[in-house]
Amino acid sequence: MNMGVLYVKKSYERLSLEERLANVDLMFSCLGSLSEFQGDVILSVTLPTLKSLRIPNYKEKQEKLVPSIQREEIAKKIFDFSIKVLLLPYVALTDKESWKDQPSLSAEKISG
Repeated sequence: MNMGVLYVKKSYERLSLEERLANVDLMFSCLGSLSEFQGDVILSVTLPTLKSLRIPNYKEKQEKLVPSIQREEIAKKIFDFSIKVLLLPYVALTDKESWKDQPSLSAEKISG
């Protein structure tokens, strides 16, 4: 794994919730210049933060909340990552030991 992405991942996890929410747009805006693997790492730490984001009622304020999502390439990367996560078997997200029993999944293929 790229050391820069590893550093960002570990640092982002240590931030308070308010600081993570304040940096969501920054994290999303950098996705355009990252490889698919690096983008997946960034999204894996950033997307869980969105559940705590307070969405305003007005569309104008919603668009200003996370403006980088308006860019087509960023929205596509977020969508593609979400589809990958939705298609993973539940065991792939919880228990690495049970990967051995899955014919199409192995620890080497998933963890890279």
